[in-house]
Amino acid sequence: MQLDRLNKKLEDEFGRMEDRARYRVVFSEDELEMRHGTYRDFTREGIFLREVTETRQVPKYKQWVDASYILERVTILESFDHENSLIGKLSYEPLHVFRKLGKENVPTYEACKFLIQVVIEGTRAPGDYVKYKDPEGNPELARALKQNEVDKLIEELFGNETDVTDALAHKSGIVVPGLIN
Repeated sequence: MQLDRLNKKLEDEFGRMEDRARYRVVFSEDELEMRHGTYRDFTREGIFLREVTETRQVPKYKQWVDASYILERVTILESFDHENSLIGKLSYEPLHVFRKLGKENVPTYEACKFLIQVVIEGTRAPGDYVKYKDPEGNPELARALKQNEVDKLIEELFGNETDVTDALAHKSGIVVPGLIN
């Protein structure tokens, strides 16, 4: 599945936060971010040029993750430490790196959806969980469900039975020879 189609499907399923999709998959080598910090500049030969504090566009994952797909979630940044901090109110943060024995592992929608659902379940407040509703707690619903089960079972076991065949089986029926052709 193309990355664009995968990300569109994730956006359709899990929505947006402000102007961004809540979840997306990116390739580690392609991602850059604006970060404020103190940087040391060197020539290609390794000669120190200067040290400067500024905002720069820097690789996001390239220095830590080699050629892999990453599932990210948009996060609201609560505060900035102004030293080596991200620029902006929202940031995509990694949830999972898709690797297979150190090699690139292309993600599937099903794998992303599973991981997202695990994260969503794990971050819910203790009172937010949907509890299993036992039909026995509602006597009318329980009775209706039980009656439905019994009716299905009766149909499966005795669907071809009639009053006549039952009477004959229990030796309470009368057979009149020659009446049935």
